[in-house]
Amino acid sequence: MQYCVYDNGKPARYPDCKVDDSWDNNVFFTFDEAFAYARNWLGEWDMLPGDWNGSPLDYSGAGDTIEIRLFP
Repeated sequence: MQYCVYDNGKPARYPDCKVDDSWDNNVFFTFDEAFAYARNWLGEWDMLPGDWNGSPLDYSGAGDTIEIRLFP
C-alpha cells in the first residue's frame, strides 16, 4: 500500500502542477513520508495539524485543498 499527496484533486507533483521538475514524486510507502512531503509542498501555506489524517483540508481559506490518498 502506498500514499499519494494531492493538491486540488491533482497529484502534487510535476508536471501535474506548475512547479519545478524536482517535485516529480508524490507517492510514498509510509504515511509519515507523505505527510512530510505535504508540509514541504505547502511551504509557507503549511498549517497542517500534527494529528492530520490526510483527509482533504482547505489550506488557503479559498478552497484550495491538500490530501493524502491511499494508492493500491
